[in-house]
Amino acid sequence: NASDPDVKAKTFYIDYECDKVPLLCFTDDGRGATPDVLHKMLSFGYCDKRTIGNHTPIGAYGNGFKSGSMRLGKDVLVFTKDNEGNKSVGFLSQTFLSKTNSQEVLVPMVTWNR
Repeated sequence: NASDPDVKAKTFYIDYECDKVPLLCFTDDGRGATPDVLHKMLSFGYCDKRTIGNHTPIGAYGNGFKSGSMRLGKDVLVFTKDNEGNKSVGFLSQTFLSKTNSQEVLVPMVTWNR
């Protein structure tokens, strides 16, 4: 949520195509997410947002990113890098869950630091 009070990004880009393949790609110059924050963001029902001053954040139940991304498409791939240099990728995918006949929501995630 680009308008949340704790957001540090100054620039936000939206691309809708890559190599003639339709997609939505959101890129910003913010501080990134730690592996723990990314895990929580990709988990259902987690929200630790707080009002700062008179600036109230959007969302309160921890479902907006998941329901919004699944409404727009079937798959979301999140790339992030935190201030410690940790790079993480998380994958939330209806396609993956359907093709593997999963009975629970699995969210593959990998983190590295090099």
